[in-house]
Amino acid sequence: MVQEICRDIKKLDFAKKNITTTITALHRLTMLVSAVEQLQVMASKRQYKEAAAQLEVHDNSSIKMKFPSSSYAYDNNSIQTKLPTPRLNCGVTNDTDHRSERLLSHVPNEASLSGVEPIMQKIHGEIRRVDATILSAVRQQSNSGTKAKEDLADATRAVEDLSYKIREIKSKAEQSETMVQEICRDIKKLDFAKKNITTTITALHRLTMLVSAVEQLQVMASKRQYKEAAAQLEAVSQLCNHFEAYRDVPKISELRQKLYNIKQILKSHVFSDFSSLGTGKETEETNLLQHLSDCCLVVDALESSVREEVVNNFCSRELTSYEQIFEGAELARLDKTERRYAWIKRRIRTNEEIWKIFPASWHVPYRLCIQFCKKTRYYLLSFR
Repeated sequence: MVQEICRDIKKLDFAKKNITTTITALHRLTMLVSAVEQLQVMASKRQYKEAAAQLEVHDNSSIKMKFPSSSYAYDNNSIQTKLPTPRLNCGVTNDTDHRSERLLSHVPNEASLSGVEPIMQKIHGEIRRVDATILSAVRQQSNSGTKAKEDLADATRAVEDLSYKIREIKSKAEQSETMVQEICRDIKKLDFAKKNITTTITALHRLTMLVSAVEQLQVMASKRQYKEAAAQLEAVSQLCNHFEAYRDVPKISELRQKLYNIKQILKSHVFSDFSSLGTGKETEETNLLQHLSDCCLVVDALESSVREEVVNNFCSRELTSYEQIFEGAELARLDKTERRYAWIKRRIRTNEEIWKIFPASWHVPYRLCIQFCKKTRYYLLSFR
């Protein structure tokens, strides 16, 4: 009996070892299946870093699962009654337990352990497929890396070409700027030349007008056409003002001298014609007053000193008869003063037609009265 018990104990011990080995193998198989599935997911997502670590774990572990030989005969029922049914616990829940249950569904008992080898072959085949997928992904990534390098090289060349073109454009822009500056300088020179030519043409045109006007004025002065000469003299004076800066030019100097001579001729003609005023010729010659009125226009066109001289000469001639009448000590007395003022009043009334030829701005009657008063004062003081 003791020997039988020992034999039973040995059988139980042997069965225990087989069960332990089987449990370990099943546990490793579960881990292998899980690792392969994870590796497949990593390969599909191209998670190379995690896939490399997972492959290294697979290669280093070199899983070799050994199962107890099924040729050894023992009473399975007796073992199951003496040993509790083992439960795999890999420390992983959820998906790991599910995979363990799937794995145990393929190996429900020891009798089915003989079919583990095809399962292992299937798993190894799946591993090889995963490895092939990873290798293909790695090659594709390598090709992508090569293409990326080529694209980067192309981009670098494109950037270099762009930089060269930018430098070329900048150089052309600088050349264009230099050219534009030169063109602007030429335009400024042409603009100055245009202004000078325009000024020259204008000056020549005015010079032509001045020469023509001086010649016409000379003819008018010789014919004593005072009205036309007055208007022409004003035009010539305005034209001469434009040539003040060129007065040292021989041609301009010659024209100015010629104009001065014409003015002197007009001045002499004016004084000659005014000398007949007040002599009674105005009653004989009906056009004399109108002629002298036109003569006043020329006097206004000449210098103001000419007008002063004309007025003074006329007033002096008018007072000549006054000096002749009231000369002597008898009429120099104060009681005879009223006769002097009566004479000036009568003279002003008599010469009303003469006063009309003078412009109102000349104030000829007023100037005559002033000179009359001065002479009267002189006589009264002299014969007192």
